[in-house]
Amino acid sequence: MDAAVTDFNLGGMNGIEVCRLLQRSAQSHGRTIPIIVMSGSELSDLSKAAVEAGAIAFVRKPFNPGELCRLLESNFFPQSAALSESRERDAPAD
Repeated sequence: MDAAVTDFNLGGMNGIEVCRLLQRSAQSHGRTIPIIVMSGSELSDLSKAAVEAGAIAFVRKPFNPGELCRLLESNFFPQSAALSESRERDAPAD
């Protein structure tokens, strides 16, 4: 598995538990998996718990698809993501 995006609210377990399970499995093979946990909840504790469980980010729903792509891109292609951010920052304002 290259990456995972999961909702917090799942049947049977929550996204934090999924994150822990996936990271534990990946670590047993000497890897980590970039995981993004999503939720419509505003609880700041969820964000902290997601990151502590091994998520690279917690995204609140409704979400911006571009934000999700940037998060994944920054994990897989950090140099490309930095270049994109630099271009956005240096672009003239409309």
